[in-house]
Amino acid sequence: MVHVNGLKHHRFGVSHPQGPNPLDYIGVYKQPQLGILSESKYFLYELKAVWKGYGYASEWHPYDKHTTQVDLPPWLPDPTPGYIMPLSAGAKVYDYVGGEGFKNIGAWIDAAAVAAGR
Repeated sequence: MVHVNGLKHHRFGVSHPQGPNPLDYIGVYKQPQLGILSESKYFLYELKAVWKGYGYASEWHPYDKHTTQVDLPPWLPDPTPGYIMPLSAGAKVYDYVGGEGFKNIGAWIDAAAVAAGR
């Protein structure tokens, strides 16, 4: 993930504050195995703000836009069965301005491809 908030706006000449990492809001759930020989199954979950009557709380919910089983990305640590691993747990975060992205972005992309097994 590359933060580009440090770039100055083309018209106003100021940068924006850093926003949240979108990979914090999508995760992989590892379904508990039913037997010794059963294979692990993984599903996508999303972190949602849910109204609790007194305020909002963040809760993980199955991702309703992709309900079928997924493969665990090779760059993501394997979650404990019954738990959700946010995608941000295995993804490096870069700052385009502070990390001199104009000269390093190619290396960042190459490193991400290697981590993904490509």
